[in-house]
Amino acid sequence: MPVPVSIDDLSSNPADNYPGGSEQVFPNLDDYLRFHAACIAQLRDELQVIGTPLAGVSWWGGARSAITLPRLPVDGQLLNRADYPGLWTFVSSGGYPLIPEADWQSTPLSRGSFSSGNGSTTFRMPDLNGKQTGSIGAVGLRGDGAFSAGEAGKLQDSQNLEHSHGATTEQTGAHTHTVLGTTNTAGSHSHSYPLGASTGANIRPYGTQGFGSTFTTPEAGDHQHSVSGTANSSGSHSHTVTVHNSGGAEARGKSATGCLVMRVK
Repeated sequence: MPVPVSIDDLSSNPADNYPGGSEQVFPNLDDYLRFHAACIAQLRDELQVIGTPLAGVSWWGGARSAITLPRLPVDGQLLNRADYPGLWTFVSSGGYPLIPEADWQSTPLSRGSFSSGNGSTTFRMPDLNGKQTGSIGAVGLRGDGAFSAGEAGKLQDSQNLEHSHGATTEQTGAHTHTVLGTTNTAGSHSHSYPLGASTGANIRPYGTQGFGSTFTTPEAGDHQHSVSGTANSSGSHSHTVTVHNSGGAEARGKSATGCLVMRVK
């Protein structure tokens, strides 16, 4: 049986694989061992293609304590370049947005990028979970087309679609209002009015005051006045309505809480 050259040459039936029961292992032992190593490398490369790629992000809904390598939370934490050489090589060679540490710290909307860390031994993860001070909060993932930030590594804060509010009361046509009630107590007081002011008559209900004089009633003590009647019609009209604010600290849809993780090895 010839030595296989690809993992695709293998069968799921053990009896169909190399070497055959009557076949001498030598002189092909070295080739068989090399083929085992090649199969492992082929599996690695296949998983890289069909699985989560290096620096690929996925959602984890379980406990953070259960997150293990090759994945880490995307929390904006510092990493040692020596601990993750493959990831650092990928990022620093242009595979993922990379900005200076000072820009990462001063521009929260750029925290979808890696930072260069201290410039020599560290680098910083993006903060998609909103864990670092000053970050805009946990973010959702979307495409890079219309309405996106338009640039890899950029984040967008929450926003409502521009809209307006209007409100009016229903018009009821010309109408009046009935007035019925009691005035506030005004304390002990009197009232004064001019005599004959309306008709020119020489009114003398008390005493001998002449035309054009002012008559003052005696004080009536602390009292109220009853009021009843109908207000004048104001014509067809409406009333202003105030619309109050409502809602919370962000605009969001229904969501489940979890942790965004990245493959780092």
